[in-house]
This record gives sequence, C-alpha cells and structure tokens, in this order.
Amino acid sequence: MRQIAKLQGIDWTQIPCRSVAESSSALLGGHIQAIADAAGWAPYVNSGQFRLLVIFASTRAKSWPDVPTLREFGIDVAVKLRL
Repeated sequence: MRQIAKLQGIDWTQIPCRSVAESSSALLGGHIQAIADAAGWAPYVNSGQFRLLVIFASTRAKSWPDVPTLREFGIDVAVKLRL
C-alpha cells in the first residue's frame, strides 16, 4: 500500500489491525473504508459483504474474473497470490 501511495501520490492513513477479524469488523462497521490484506477476505467477498475492487496479482483471479489487476489501472505493482 505504501508503494501504491508513493507511485500515485496518494496520502492515506494506515490503521493497524491485529487480525483479519479485527479489520473485517472495522470495515463491516463502517469504521474504515478499505482493507488491503492477502488473506481472510474471500469469504466476505463470496457472501457479498465485501466488494473486491482490485487484485494485487499480475493476472486476474480465476475465482473473480471480472475484478481487474492493479496493472490494468496502470499501477505497476503485483504480488504472488494463491487464490
């Protein structure tokens, strides 16, 4: 997220959470606007509670083929994910 902010000139506030459960609860409760996490959010996306905006991998995920990658938005950042 820091790399994306630097590349795009974005200034955002990082809210550290101790676990996926804590960050998910904060998002569901409207206390934060987004989560950037490598794990734990898939069940929320699949149930319709979270909306997946972008994939950090170099290619689209088989599970969510309609979700673009960061590179498709012109942000040259990619990580290896197992989805």
